[in-house]
Amino acid sequence: TDVVAMVPQEIRTEALLQAAATVFPEVMEVPVVEQPVDSSRDWVRAVRESFQPLLIGERLLVRFPWNTEVSVRSLLDGDGKERVQLTIEPGAAFGTGEHPTTQLCARWLELHVQRGSRVLDYGSGSGILVMYACKLGADPARSVGIDIDEEAIAVAKRDAVRNQLDG
Repeated sequence: TDVVAMVPQEIRTEALLQAAATVFPEVMEVPVVEQPVDSSRDWVRAVRESFQPLLIGERLLVRFPWNTEVSVRSLLDGDGKERVQLTIEPGAAFGTGEHPTTQLCARWLELHVQRGSRVLDYGSGSGILVMYACKLGADPARSVGIDIDEEAIAVAKRDAVRNQLDG
């Protein structure tokens, strides 16, 4: 088991481990390796590079605003399938398509959504599933994603606009 944490330099590692050990005693058995954070590294760029286009199920292609057409084409090379593309801005909202539950739900939508279907995505996070359902033929006027997280709601609204589903 590895425990990885990035903490400000003013935080004492030993104090942090002691606090964690009150809930997870096994933390104290893991060797501690301290490594200074490279403050010159462009962390926003590094995180963005970790989000590559993603194929889900038979039809969904999730991409991110900074993915190049080359990266998308190389993923699709030889695929031969007609893909529904959604552009998602990963942020604090859950739902980039990488989680297995999102992938299972997307596959379910492929099998069950028909033209004019109504879809309710409760705990919708980024809205990826309700947007995908609409792209598959669900009625956008009668399909909705619901979330209590204000940041998730804002992300979902921006992504709906980005994917021409804001009407």
